[in-house]
Amino acid sequence: MNNITYKFDISKEKKEWIDHNLELYNFSKNVWLNPILYQMKEKEFGFYAYIDEKIVGGAYGYIDECYWIFLDLLLVEEAYRNKNIATNLMEKVEKFARENRCVGIKTETWSFQARGFYEKMGFTVYGQLENHPPHATDYLLKKVLIHDEKDFPEPIK
Repeated sequence: MNNITYKFDISKEKKEWIDHNLELYNFSKNVWLNPILYQMKEKEFGFYAYIDEKIVGGAYGYIDECYWIFLDLLLVEEAYRNKNIATNLMEKVEKFARENRCVGIKTETWSFQARGFYEKMGFTVYGQLENHPPHATDYLLKKVLIHDEKDFPEPIK
């Protein structure tokens, strides 16, 4: 291996080369990581709470290629908190996950946000990163919905 060079490149073409080859490798190791799912991209969702036509809360995320929901965003305006809006939004997310045969739901929250809320909703911490951002902890949380592998969805073929 003579003359190996390294170049900085953020082109879409180079990123797609990595994506494509990684997808093929992943599928060769796990049939649930079918490249068709990568091509379909993620299935997005959004649920919103309104009071008199005004959005006061919302939950947004997607089903990832691993048959899990990633809850990317959850917010209830401060003036409307403690009125079960977040709980109702999370119930809609969980129903959506179950309807789509997702294995579980994952999300993250910072130490100054809603860890306790997620734990009340049945989530558990499976990882944490201190000082992300500085002086805060980033918590990774999950809620498993399908515990028995016989109930896993069939892989797309």
